Amino acid sequence: MPGLIKLLTAIQFAPALLLACFRIRSRRALLLGCLTVVLAFTLFTKDFSPQWIVWIAPLAILLAPASRLCLGLLVVLEVLVYAQMPLFHYERLGRAGGTLEGAVAFWTANDLRLALMGLFFVWSAVSFVREVRSRRPAAHPAVQAPAAG
Repeated sequence: MPGLIKLLTAIQFAPALLLACFRIRSRRALLLGCLTVVLAFTLFTKDFSPQWIVWIAPLAILLAPASRLCLGLLVVLEVLVYAQMPLFHYERLGRAGGTLEGAVAFWTANDLRLALMGLFFVWSAVSFVREVRSRRPAAHPAVQAPAAG
């Protein structure tokens, strides 16, 4: 399926290229842009690595106080990847002659993880675009006027 691989690779790199086209005026925009790029790389890569959580979690944790959806998706995805890999994958393959054929729990967790990561990717991309298109100026502590007092 070379055509599909080319399409997924293009989608994987597109957010990184688009990020360079926008003027980043806030910390939130930068975090959302970085999260979108990392989600694209983890979601559209040909190889799944459960280590994606190490790359996504720090960005999502910084965004979580302002978004319950972000926090909820992060927590559910962390639980799913834990269930999918150590419980459903390694447990099954650790047995003599073990395979993933007929591993309904593994494939269900995998499909749910992919769907939720897709939702997370869409949420972060839409939130990023909204943030960079907002007209409000960025508040930067070094530029703010001193408080009258």
